[in-house]
Amino acid sequence: MKWAKEQAKRSRVVDAQSPLAIVIPTRDSYLSTTLRESDISRHDFLDRARNYRNYKEPKGIPWTLATTYKAGADGWCHMDVHNGDIVAWPTNLGWMMGRWLIYASLLNGGSVAL
Repeated sequence: MKWAKEQAKRSRVVDAQSPLAIVIPTRDSYLSTTLRESDISRHDFLDRARNYRNYKEPKGIPWTLATTYKAGADGWCHMDVHNGDIVAWPTNLGWMMGRWLIYASLLNGGSVAL
């Protein structure tokens, strides 16, 4: 039964003509899953990721106290955020725009829409 559910999920990916799927096989379905030419197994994906680690290092954004006020000023000046406004931005706190949303909204007297 579990195998049938996994095959149904897999067929939806194939039917949607996804250009790439990273297949994470379970213990039961590893040998029964046939990869398309464009697909990659989780094991191969992780091997490739280890090779790219030497070439692309993530760059952090330096945040200081001045950055907080700069976000507030940018919200007021460039995004027209003022007292009583409700600001929505599709983001999260893992991205710099998440922090910008909080500072730009609250420093200018606005609210953040969740």
